[in-house]
Amino acid sequence: MIRLLLLDIDGTLVGQGGVHESTWPALDEARRAGIRLGICTGRIGLGYARALAREVASDGLHIVQSGAVVSPPEGPPAHASTLPDESFRALVEMSRREREPLEAFTPDGFFLESHTELLRVHAHHLELQPVVTDLLTLEGPVVRAQWVVDESRWPHFRALTESLSGLAINPATAPWAPGAVFSNITRAGTNKGSALRWLAAHLGLDIAEVAMVGDGENDLDAIEAAGLGIAMGNAHASVRAKAHVTVADADAGGVAEAVGLVLAR
Repeated sequence: MIRLLLLDIDGTLVGQGGVHESTWPALDEARRAGIRLGICTGRIGLGYARALAREVASDGLHIVQSGAVVSPPEGPPAHASTLPDESFRALVEMSRREREPLEAFTPDGFFLESHTELLRVHAHHLELQPVVTDLLTLEGPVVRAQWVVDESRWPHFRALTESLSGLAINPATAPWAPGAVFSNITRAGTNKGSALRWLAAHLGLDIAEVAMVGDGENDLDAIEAAGLGIAMGNAHASVRAKAHVTVADADAGGVAEAVGLVLAR
């Protein structure tokens, strides 16, 4: 029996047309059946992601920042994984050398040193305004860094990032930014799958009692870790290949279909 259902946001809970009309009634049905619900996203747990987390489970724990943070919609994190200082400094220096802005995130803050048009679009969809500052002077733990670049440039920045030690790369895409890659750089060993395992243990659940629904490459660790891994119809081929089952696209009621599968187990 599934007792915890986790949902990615971009390309899963939210498609090109927003949240599908069938989604909220289906999640209400899951709640009535006693299933815990949670978000499992690369986004910071503020802005639009916080609003969705409140709607999905106002008193629950949610996986945000590609597994670097597990937290309620309000209040301090229950769990956090920080970037190694030396590796983060190297990323900032790399950003300056390449003249490509780097996004940096604390559990409750969004920072960068300069804007690009793609970063402005990202901030708009996060419903957050980043603080423009010297990233090497940030106070508080940095849990995630991110390149947001066109897919044609991503292999270059992936190779640069992979040259640094102590980091994991969990790339994602979003339906509202076709052709863009969101790199989701976390501490080595930190991803949605590691956070899913932590959350299951924290809640006293067996991993077999957890279902994960996602579409992106950064969902793959969690889909493989879960007792029931569900891929959206719009998911990458690599994700569909590893999932236990594939449902409809985000814009065709895929989440409601996933809930139906969970309730049928």
